[in-house]
Amino acid sequence: MIAPSLTLRLQTRYADLDPNGHVNHVRYLVYMETARVRFMHEHGGGLRGHVLVARSECDHRAEVPASTHEVEVTVRVESVGRTSLVVRHDIADAGRTVAVGRVVLVAVDQARRPRPVTDAERGHLMGVQPDTAAPDTAARGHRSALTPADGRQGAGGAALVAARGRGSPGHAACRC
Repeated sequence: MIAPSLTLRLQTRYADLDPNGHVNHVRYLVYMETARVRFMHEHGGGLRGHVLVARSECDHRAEVPASTHEVEVTVRVESVGRTSLVVRHDIADAGRTVAVGRVVLVAVDQARRPRPVTDAERGHLMGVQPDTAAPDTAARGHRSALTPADGRQGAGGAALVAARGRGSPGHAACRC
């Protein structure tokens, strides 16, 4: 099974530009969000609508000039931890990478508290077939044997708690 990814073409708009004649850096996060929401709709399974953004980052590698009419955003899950996942976003202009962003999403229950990612959810997002004979380790609060090839884990629920301490009460309330 191959880990799912999604590439979405997004039109740049005049409103995306700033006085410097290029796409404003804040718009990159909007492009990431638009593609991530579509990705979670198509590949998020039980997590769709049950995650909160705990962290967003974007490394800008090149500007997107005003002459650009569309960018491509490719989204894939980079790692899955006990309660969270790291989603990678590659933004390209005419095949050239202009930004790489990562967002940490925390799985939440109905009370909007962090909850473990199930083995089935983890397997689906990482393109790994879970062992159906074994009980779901997430239900017992243990780490799964399913990890990305590089062995890294995502950030835990502590990131959500830290994020809630800053900004407005709805700061971490993006339901992607």
